[in-house]
Amino acid sequence: RRGSITGTLPLTRHNVHRLLMTSIMIAAKFLDDAFYNNAYYARVGGIATAEMNKLELHLLNLVDFRLHVVPEELRRYAEHLFKAAGTPTGMPYAMAAAAAVDTPSPVMQYEPAFAAMAAATATIQQAQQQAAAAAAAAQQAAEIVAEAQRIADAEAAAEAAMNGSTGPRSYAAAVGRPTGN
Repeated sequence: RRGSITGTLPLTRHNVHRLLMTSIMIAAKFLDDAFYNNAYYARVGGIATAEMNKLELHLLNLVDFRLHVVPEELRRYAEHLFKAAGTPTGMPYAMAAAAAVDTPSPVMQYEPAFAAMAAATATIQQAQQQAAAAAAAAQQAAEIVAEAQRIADAEAAAEAAMNGSTGPRSYAAAVGRPTGN
């Protein structure tokens, strides 16, 4: 590949989520006919849409817009990652078995995408739960405001009645509603 991610973009625990969100977004766009827009992924990832757009372009430039990965390249990167992680036997058995044949196992070919999609799904579900909780809180707040307004209207009507004005015309004037005349 043309560029090294770590050579041009130092990864830290503070920015690795940006790489993950950008990678998931690009993979979804590449693999699926229907996908969410950049603003949605930015909102889920907690970053600005403009930054998500820049990250997408940056990552695509790093891979020369080559999003299809041939099995041999996947095996090389996987082996490198497993060695760097200190896996004692190098590649796990299933990966080694897939590397031993010319055609990779369909499951092994898509396993990283499935893991990424599972993580994205969990993040999306968490965001949906938070949005539902916020909507419920907003509904409750609206009900409290409506009740407070009803109480204020009743108090104004009672005060108007105590001042000697009774009847619908006086009540309507007390609560600021048109009298119909």
